[in-house]
Amino acid sequence: MPIKYFEIREYLRQQIPFLDSVVIKILKYGILYFVLGIFFSLDKSVEVPRKVIVLLFLMCIVYRYISLYEKINIKNCAIQIRREQILVPEQVELLSNDIESSLNKITNFANWSCGILATVSIFIVTTFFNLFKDKLDELIPILSTDTIKLSDIISVFEQPILSLLIFLLGYYLTVQAFTYNKRFINSVLKSSLYVTDKDNPITGFGKIEFATKKLLSNF
Repeated sequence: MPIKYFEIREYLRQQIPFLDSVVIKILKYGILYFVLGIFFSLDKSVEVPRKVIVLLFLMCIVYRYISLYEKINIKNCAIQIRREQILVPEQVELLSNDIESSLNKITNFANWSCGILATVSIFIVTTFFNLFKDKLDELIPILSTDTIKLSDIISVFEQPILSLLIFLLGYYLTVQAFTYNKRFINSVLKSSLYVTDKDNPITGFGKIEFATKKLLSNF
């Protein structure tokens, strides 16, 4: 990455500290997965309690507020870059292209490495299954007893497969986590191309007012 990228990163992190933006992301996706978890766990055969509906509605509103708050912060940073003329539009486009090129390389590496890990893991699991298959005839008499069931044997294989999927997902997300700063900076740079001299930063209570108007406009 060019040196200008690190200068911009330092400047933007003075505006929005890294920890603050991470906390916002955690809250945002934590609420999203919480709502989805409740929704898919509901029993569709019975009437959904009114309290649950109200809770889901309120959580959706909070999620929307956090999303708008995040976008307001990005726009404010973009306005500062434009006003202080830290980068001219041509430099913004060049730096944005460099960041996207770097992001693509990291994504390709993550996909490639996950593919390699998955292939090796599947080979190991397949070999284990083949070895187990050879012993299946010997296990049939045991499975006929009351103490051991076929489902117990199947559950033995479910745990390694589930652990493998969690490991691959965790590995992929860990690799992608290193791109967080780049994706954030790229969002600010692209937003700076759309702001004008007439745009003003939204601060303080104005953020809540702006987010409320946007939220009400959706209805």
